[in-house]
Amino acid sequence: MTWLVRNIAVDAGRQQYVWGQGMEGGLLGSTSGRPLDMVRIATDTPFFLYKIGPTRGTLVVGDLGANQRFPHSTFVAYKLSGNPFVSRFELSASVLAEQGGKGAPGATLVDNIVDLIPALKYTLQTQNRNQFSNKFAGWEYRLRLPELSGLQLYAEHQFDDMDPRRWRSTLWEDGGHLFGFSLSQLGAESNLSTAVEFHHTGLRYYKHGVFTSGVTFNRVLIGDPLGNQADGGYWRLAWDAGGASTVTFDAAIERRGGDDYDALVDGVPPNETNFRFVKREAKPNEFRHRAGLTWLYRAPKNWRGTLDAAYERATNYAFVGGASRNGFLVSASMEFLPW
Repeated sequence: MTWLVRNIAVDAGRQQYVWGQGMEGGLLGSTSGRPLDMVRIATDTPFFLYKIGPTRGTLVVGDLGANQRFPHSTFVAYKLSGNPFVSRFELSASVLAEQGGKGAPGATLVDNIVDLIPALKYTLQTQNRNQFSNKFAGWEYRLRLPELSGLQLYAEHQFDDMDPRRWRSTLWEDGGHLFGFSLSQLGAESNLSTAVEFHHTGLRYYKHGVFTSGVTFNRVLIGDPLGNQADGGYWRLAWDAGGASTVTFDAAIERRGGDDYDALVDGVPPNETNFRFVKREAKPNEFRHRAGLTWLYRAPKNWRGTLDAAYERATNYAFVGGASRNGFLVSASMEFLPW
């Protein structure tokens, strides 16, 4: 259900939360996540903001369901995007927080609002010191160079519980990063396109000491399916056969770490010092190699069909040395689009 009030569009209902720069969304919301109940408030057209230029804003509030450490935790996310330098460069900043739920640590409305504004959270000394939320904050950007075969360069950086007292571990060990580029006009007829991406997630990414379920819905991450302590490389090649059909080839290599770490500090809150990660147990890395082919056919009279085939090889499966597993996927679907 959608309402439009002047320049504000309000959507309410069950839908997928996809948010980010990557081929399948980003670190906060990807296509692998399941649809969930939410309200989305966004600008319908850009508005002008001083020194940032044309600006777009989005606010999302959703229910993470009953299968949580604290049932029916709420996630609140917002993003501001603009073109501060030139029209071909886009810069965005975003925040996502998981708060509340049955049995969750208590917090006032003011606590929750302050928690959503990092600049206030780390400057106000009277804030609630309980871990009443699980928060991500970061930025993303995209540079468009259409004269170079439709080249786009993009990146996203999101940090799990950012802490300005320890930038080194925040940036890499608690951070998630996505780098990529795409070319949309390859071949003599410009009917080929390609994209390449690298993903990294830190040791504790999508994990939390209090909100132990992470930001999930029905036990599935709404963010990058890599999970924590992982790296992934992805390549996509697509051929558009005149609009009637599209053939897409995808390849991926992923490494997931299974080591267990303890996060230690000296002192007690709020006077913690010497934050550090100490490895408790070492396990073999799990590797996955995957390739897939998708054919999308747009039939007359609003019918659309899809054929998928994929193969995946996993080694050191489930972090057990020498264990391996082969996976296969074949699927077909047909859908009718009434519009």
